[in-house]
Amino acid sequence: MHSSPDIETPLAEVPAALAYIIADFGNYAGLEGLAFDEQNQIHLTFDDIEITIEFINDTVGLILQAVVGPVDLEDEVYMMRWLNAMNGAGFRIGAGVATLVPDTNTLVWSDRLLAESLSIDSLQVAFDRAVHHVRAWRDALDDAGNPELESADEQGTSLAAMVRI
Repeated sequence: MHSSPDIETPLAEVPAALAYIIADFGNYAGLEGLAFDEQNQIHLTFDDIEITIEFINDTVGLILQAVVGPVDLEDEVYMMRWLNAMNGAGFRIGAGVATLVPDTNTLVWSDRLLAESLSIDSLQVAFDRAVHHVRAWRDALDDAGNPELESADEQGTSLAAMVRI
């Protein structure tokens, strides 16, 4: 689910300390032998949410991504306003961002973890938050096209309230 599939860059080597944290996280979650694949990715599913964890490099760290769902662009201006408001709310509370994949009209949630400060505890918290945030985005997306609900700006504020944990 890498965000830039058209850009070919050599994969960075996963640091041994990070590989150890991932393996330890896997053991904690009952996934013995958890490790990055040949694309530096791990795909984990919790309920109906598949989260991709990708190691980019030592500077960027890890990117967590998950599909939120398809976006109805019948009223494209409204949906872009809604997406901007929701991302603004999410940014203010550190809840990651969602981007629209243009060729599929799919909303994808992403967040970043710095590899240098990662521990098994912070990875567990990040994974739990990722699941929670994707659920909140899915709920908000389900309500986005409902004209009886508040404006896009008010929905953005309500996302901020929903994703606080």
